[in-house]
Amino acid sequence: MLIRAFTLSTFLAVSPCAADTVQSYLAAPGSHALVTLEVPYVLLQGLVQQGLASEYSGTRSDPTDALRDDTLTWRATPSDVQIVGQNGQIVVSGSASGSARVRGEFGFSFLSQSVSVSADLGVSVSIFMEPVLNADWSIMANLRTESRLTEADLYGLSIRGELKPAMDRAIARELANVSEMLANPEFMKSQMRELWTDLCEASRGESALGFMPSDVAATQPLVGPDALRIQVIISGLLVAPDNSTECPALPEEITLLER
Repeated sequence: MLIRAFTLSTFLAVSPCAADTVQSYLAAPGSHALVTLEVPYVLLQGLVQQGLASEYSGTRSDPTDALRDDTLTWRATPSDVQIVGQNGQIVVSGSASGSARVRGEFGFSFLSQSVSVSADLGVSVSIFMEPVLNADWSIMANLRTESRLTEADLYGLSIRGELKPAMDRAIARELANVSEMLANPEFMKSQMRELWTDLCEASRGESALGFMPSDVAATQPLVGPDALRIQVIISGLLVAPDNSTECPALPEEITLLER
C-alpha cells in the first residue's frame, strides 16, 4: 500500500462540528493530518499471480460407462491475471487453456479396441470484489465469481460436468485466502502504524512544533480505474517537541466517514 498524498492542517473551531464526512471531520477542533492511501491494482495482480500454480491437472478413473478400464486426464495452464476497477467493483479476470483426454477399451473382452479421444479446454474466470472497511480495521471483501468452461462430449462424458465442480472448489480456496488476508486487521493497521510512528517521531526532533496523534478516521474504499484509494484522517495535537514523550498506541478502532 502506498501513501500518495499527505497534508497537515490545523483548525481551531469554537465548537465541535458533526464529524460524519471528511470535510466536517477536518472542520472539527484540533489538528488533522489528511492522508490518501492507495493500493495499485498491479500490486494486487502480483499477489494473485503468486497464488496460481503454473499448471493444473487431474485424473479420474472409470468416468464413463461407455468404456472399460477408462481414465479421464486433464491439464490446463493459466494465463496472466488482469485487474481493473469498474462500476465500483474490483474485477479480477483470468483464463486457462489446455486439454482433456479419455482413454479406455471399447467392446467385449474377446473383441475390444483401445480408444483415446481428446478435446481442448477453455476456462475463464471473473471475480468481482466490493470492499467494505470495518471499524476494527478489517476489510470485508464481498466476493462473487463467474466461471465458464467449454463443453465437450467424450464418449458420452460431459467434460464440463466432470471438471467444473473441481474448478469451482479451487477458485473458492483462492477466494478464501484473499478474504482471510483482507479480514485480518493487520493488513490495514500495518500500513498505518508506520505513518503513525513517523508522526510521533517528528514530535521528538528539533523542529519548532510537533504533532502527537490520537485518533484515526477513514472513508470507505474508493474503487478507481487503476487503484483502490482510502482517505484517512489522523487527528491529534500540535505540541512542543519532547523526546521523553511516549508515542500512543494506534487505536484499535477507527471512525468511519462518508466521503
